[in-house]
Formats: sequence, C-alpha cells, structure tokens
Amino acid sequence: PDGATLAAGTGDGRVLRWPLTRTDGVPTVADPRATVASPDPGTDDQPKPVESMAWLPDSETLLLTNRTSHVKTLLDARAGGDARRGPVQDTGPDALPLSLAVSPDGDRVAAGTTGRSVHRWELDGTDLTDARPLPQLTGWNAYVNDVDYDEQGRLAAAGSDERLRVYDPAGTL
Repeated sequence: PDGATLAAGTGDGRVLRWPLTRTDGVPTVADPRATVASPDPGTDDQPKPVESMAWLPDSETLLLTNRTSHVKTLLDARAGGDARRGPVQDTGPDALPLSLAVSPDGDRVAAGTTGRSVHRWELDGTDLTDARPLPQLTGWNAYVNDVDYDEQGRLAAAGSDERLRVYDPAGTL
C-alpha cells in the first residue's frame, strides 16, 4: 500500500520482493536483486505455487494463498525485511483459497475458495492471531475465483459459474 515494495509469488512457493523508488512519479525497481521468502516450503517433489497475495495497510504484512487449506501470513514482508511466518487462517480441507482481498480500512479479509464460498475474517489491527471468522458467503455453483473490496468496503466476488455478487460491509447481498 505504501508503494515501497513490489512482491511476486512464484510457481515453486517463494515470494520475491524488490524495493521500489519513484522516478518522475513512476515506481521503479531500486535493486534488481530480489529478497526471497518461503512462507510454506512444501516438499521438494510437491512445490506449492503462490496463487494470490494481498497487503495489509501497514505495508509490512503480506497475506498469501498457495493451494493449501490456509491463508498464510508473512510478517515484516517489506523488501529487506526478514519475512518471517505469521499466523494462518484456516479455510478447511474442502475450501482451498484461490484469491484474497483486504478491505481498504484493513479491518476485513476475504478469500474466494474452491468450496464455492467466500471465507471472511475481521481483524483487530495487523495482529492476525485474533482474527475473528465472519459468516461465509455462499451460493455459487463453482469455485469463487476472484474477490475484491471497493473504497466503500463493499465486497465483489466472482465465481467460475459466471456469477458476480456484490456484498455490503455487513455481508448482505
């Protein structure tokens, strides 16, 4: 969110991070050598590709999904930070998270899943240890591939069943 770090997930489960500077208002990679983090190394024969990532407003905490039943957390994830593993948010064995979104105020996280639902959590600051699960949003006939919040805190969720739904901040359709 502060524009100081570019992060990219890889097919082998790593998160690459580069520091950014601004040149004439345009973000520019300041150092082409990425710092690397492995939030969930998996096994040598089964790498877990990073599917989706989302920053919390503190610009230090990065959430990600990688084909497991959890939303992972990297703390101190800015370029040059130690990117240590933080708490995970469980989505259950039948609902692998595919996409992530953080509300503009940083109070809510949403994950579109293979369980034909959107899992949501309410946060108290950046401490995900005490994240409170909110009721799931259901009704899709297929995976929920994409989620995103707008500036008013409304959540848009799109499924591979070609349904797009928009919910108010309370989760009402």
